[in-house]
Amino acid sequence: MAADLPAFWAEFARLSPRLRAPDPAPDAIAAVGALVDRLGDLDWEIGPDDDGDLYFAISPRGRRELAAAARAVIAAAPSLPGWRWRATLPVKAWDGTLDWDVGPGPTHLDTRRWTATLEPDTDGDLVIVTVAGAELAALTPPLAAAAARTAVLSWIGEETFLARVAHVRVAAGGARDDGVTLPDLRARLAAPADTGEDRFVACLLGLALGDALGARHEGGLVARGLWALLGIGRPGVLRWTDDTAMALGLARSLATRRGLDADHLAATWARDARWSRGYGPGALAVLRRVRRGEPWATASRAVFPDGSYGNGAAMRAAPLGLWFHDDAAALDAGAALAASITHAHPLGLEGGVLMARATAAALAGPLDLARLRAGCREPAFRDRLAVAADLTLDVAEVRRRLGSGIAATDSVPTALHLARRFDAFEPMLEFAVALRGDVDTIAAMAGALIGARHGTAVLPKAALRRLEARADLEAAARALFAARPTPTPARPDPA
Repeated sequence: MAADLPAFWAEFARLSPRLRAPDPAPDAIAAVGALVDRLGDLDWEIGPDDDGDLYFAISPRGRRELAAAARAVIAAAPSLPGWRWRATLPVKAWDGTLDWDVGPGPTHLDTRRWTATLEPDTDGDLVIVTVAGAELAALTPPLAAAAARTAVLSWIGEETFLARVAHVRVAAGGARDDGVTLPDLRARLAAPADTGEDRFVACLLGLALGDALGARHEGGLVARGLWALLGIGRPGVLRWTDDTAMALGLARSLATRRGLDADHLAATWARDARWSRGYGPGALAVLRRVRRGEPWATASRAVFPDGSYGNGAAMRAAPLGLWFHDDAAALDAGAALAASITHAHPLGLEGGVLMARATAAALAGPLDLARLRAGCREPAFRDRLAVAADLTLDVAEVRRRLGSGIAATDSVPTALHLARRFDAFEPMLEFAVALRGDVDTIAAMAGALIGARHGTAVLPKAALRRLEARADLEAAARALFAARPTPTPARPDPA
């Protein structure tokens, strides 16, 4: 199916203007149906999203064995203005009635009075739902099973169904008083099994939000004015900088090459580098040399004979922590190699490795700054991480003792301090803005860590709706998750 996806999305993009309300073209709708049919046994739906865009959902019909195929289709989606992509059908308002005219028995079923009992499946993250209702007893067993499954799926939504439900059964003996009513079932299952995919997505979105929201506060009036001018023509869009551009390129390269391929990564960064993203002059000079065909190792040393000790390697390192989270040795080697493409100074390398380690740690639980400090080789990082463990420091103390500059030592420990100190995104950003200095990079690193720790629920929804290329970032994160070499650790209880 993968080979068909570029053609699928190219044809959808061509049809998309004719699919929009108030008068979607019937032939365009039929053409989308034919496109989806060629992908296999998947369903689809178009409807209004919460933020005023349209969504296009590819649905596995509640079948877990098709969920990966649906996600693969959505992971390949392009960025189309006014559209959002879903790999499951959204939950909709429903009156709880089914017009069930598919066989003998009652044709109008009121599921609001049906009840469900839950028991663990052999897979401890999933449950077996046993449904009881007076009308079910009047249906043939196959129709009763289909009606019960349809009702549960409709009440709780496809995403929760896939994440939590192993099987739906019909209770023997008709209606029962025990159990939870189906309208309350979704709340009972509200905490879905944590596969880790949401935290991969939140990591990249948190990075991009910190970057975009911090960029407007970085530097003096001239720098802020220039950044505002670069965003002309895109009112209301939260535009991100080189921090996100390089992290996005890294995530895509890891997923495409199924691991770290330094030559492919350097070529990807070189291809995507644009001065209008706010690249530092040194990094841009290195990448321009690579674009002209010079090997990245010689290009880096030609611009920085002793290597750069800035925070450029750290600002983009989060995808490495996601990819190598379960292999400490591979993480360290990969993060050092990726850093050396542009930041070969020992302090620049250490900053990149430290940020990758912190991202891997955030997937598993609260950041243990003492453990991260113990793994540092450079005294400058060890000293600052000892200070960063004090979560009572005020803004002036953080600025003075940890720093807020572009050097890796003046920003990575600060970002780790903020990520450990705050569980929510907004107070972290407020503190980062108050620090002044390299606001976008510090907020980007802290935002990535908060996202990896807590998931998308802690990211500000209004800002997400305005984030530049959000669909591209989500697709890259999901592709990275799908291609990952090891299972992602389940999130433990909050500490």
